[in-house]
Amino acid sequence: MSRLGGRLSARRREWRERPVDGAYAYLFLDGIPLRVWRGGASEWVSVRVAIDGSEEGFREVLACWAGLGQSDESRRALLRESSTERGRNGV
Repeated sequence: MSRLGGRLSARRREWRERPVDGAYAYLFLDGIPLRVWRGGASEWVSVRVAIDGSEEGFREVLACWAGLGQSDESRRALLRESSTERGRNGV
């Protein structure tokens, strides 16, 4: 199991750090609250996602993060990670 987890972590890191380029027609940000088990107790986490829409009409998930709450800083971090830090600019 630990080898599988290691491979999945590497693939996830690869996906999260992949370069994105070009401009997009729109950027859709959303979040969904989910209850998860951590340390033997359940707690609410917010899964935030950034989806872009290309000028050709295609959509792509740029970023997906799980965290506690939906603060302004977490939204700014999602925007930075999904666009400017990976070469994307212009909406």
